Amino acid sequence: MVTERCGVRSNPRLGSALYRKIEDYFTRYADWVVPNSRAGESYVKDRGIDPARVKVIYNGINLRRLTPDPVAVADIRRRMGVPADGKVVGITASLT
Repeated sequence: MVTERCGVRSNPRLGSALYRKIEDYFTRYADWVVPNSRAGESYVKDRGIDPARVKVIYNGINLRRLTPDPVAVADIRRRMGVPADGKVVGITASLT
């Protein structure tokens, strides 16, 4: 199985072209190629991967793990000085 998720293949640095050639070569021997988006699916198919071996598996979030604990939320708001009716903005991301 091969996955493509980090964008290394689209990096224009000198070693990237060689990396893409080697990865394309070995990817042809993989039973499955697993992108995590439709864009990734298009990308690997455009690179010549047999569409029958491409299976998209989306990233997911376990929503049960994100169910807030009202007591903990109130405590965090108190420590941060945010009123109970105050707005809080946040982001979850992978910044690389």
